[in-house]
Amino acid sequence: MEADFRPEHYCSVMQPILIQRSSDRRERLGFQRCLGGGCGPCRALTGRPGRTGKRGRSIGSQGSLLRSDAELKTSRRTFRRSISGEHLARLRMKLPQAADTPVVLGLGATAIDYLATVDRYPQPDEKIRSRSFTIQGGGNVANTLTALARLGVETRLLTKLGDDAIGRDILADLESEGVDTSFVAIRSNMNSPITYVIVDESTRTRTCIHTPAAEELTAADVSNCEALWNRVALVLLDSRHTLAALALAKEAIARGIPIMLDIEKDRPYALELLSLADYIVTNATYPLKFKGQPGETSHHLSILTGLVAMLEYGRAQFVIGTQGEEGSLMVQQKRRPSPSSSNQPEGADAEPQSLAGLPILVRSDTYPPQSSCSACEPPYSILRCPAWPPSRPIVDTTGAGDAYIAGIIYGLLHRMEPAHMMAIAAFVAAEKLTAPGARSGLPTLEQIPSPLRAEVTVSPVGYGSFRSR
Repeated sequence: MEADFRPEHYCSVMQPILIQRSSDRRERLGFQRCLGGGCGPCRALTGRPGRTGKRGRSIGSQGSLLRSDAELKTSRRTFRRSISGEHLARLRMKLPQAADTPVVLGLGATAIDYLATVDRYPQPDEKIRSRSFTIQGGGNVANTLTALARLGVETRLLTKLGDDAIGRDILADLESEGVDTSFVAIRSNMNSPITYVIVDESTRTRTCIHTPAAEELTAADVSNCEALWNRVALVLLDSRHTLAALALAKEAIARGIPIMLDIEKDRPYALELLSLADYIVTNATYPLKFKGQPGETSHHLSILTGLVAMLEYGRAQFVIGTQGEEGSLMVQQKRRPSPSSSNQPEGADAEPQSLAGLPILVRSDTYPPQSSCSACEPPYSILRCPAWPPSRPIVDTTGAGDAYIAGIIYGLLHRMEPAHMMAIAAFVAAEKLTAPGARSGLPTLEQIPSPLRAEVTVSPVGYGSFRSR
């Protein structure tokens, strides 16, 4: 890393910023720091001095909206005061980006999460006390874009918020992470979305009560805007704002840009989105809509057949089902083996040699299973990736799937093989589990184990071997 002083860039109180740069031409790695050791707005936003985001905005490793119980009475007032007026304009200042740096464009949910941790979930009409309470940013797409930003990927958000205090907090939190919010639609006289999250320590589960915004994005909100597509390499949809998502997906297909779909339950036009996606990540329950039911003899087989049905529904290159502590399962059209892998038996280690020695082993298989019929080659290949062992005790599962998707997208952009991208996704999700909320535990690129890190430059069209069947 080399240091480069750029006097034209300043933090929120006009202190010069020392920009730590990597030697590659993308100038993406590292952080910027206030030379003065931290300004007032930086401390108010993060609760810790001096660390700023790659666009000159203050960030905190615990999330800029994370608050302890003792700080709750004053934190929101201090937060709003610190980002108002002139300070907010400077916090939003953007550094120049390389012309070929790819961007992930995400359309979907964002919110403020109010997280209460309890010993056990309350019974009806019962009063209990929380063990802790925090406030963080949330929402599927917003969480994934935040995770990608911490891994050094340029991100851009499309959503609709109200012109209220909550909406301003949402924007400030995302901007502090380096997410481009310049295309977010702001509507006056509309409440921004919020989510109440109850984290049950006894079962390590969370219950979410979501209050959405009164209006969703429309197709008109995402149409006829060429600047929106500048440097976009991949589109991420989370099945919200579905009319706008359909319009965006069709435009992405026309431009040759692949689509990642995060889908977890039935929503209007969900099946249309499913038919347009290039890559799909889902949970352990949604595939059962297609094949099998939870009460069947073989629950795992029901999930697998459901994933296969989802793959066949449209044009997807692969479908991944996340299964919590059991890991994840990828189904893809079976590819012809390369000469270097032609002698590898099915069921063998699917990991590249560079991943040897990691605490998990990704296994490959086929579906249906191999038979003695030489003319009956199974049409699908399967990868099973165990859950990564968390580095610390599990605190909260909120947003683990969003973090996992960020790892998959990171792998796609860096042309990783399937086993490699599933391993890094498992690591990112495991780290998220060790802290409360969807974002405070998300790792930075420097925290990724060195065998997992990409050694190649991010590609604007880096979809590896999945780009076409």
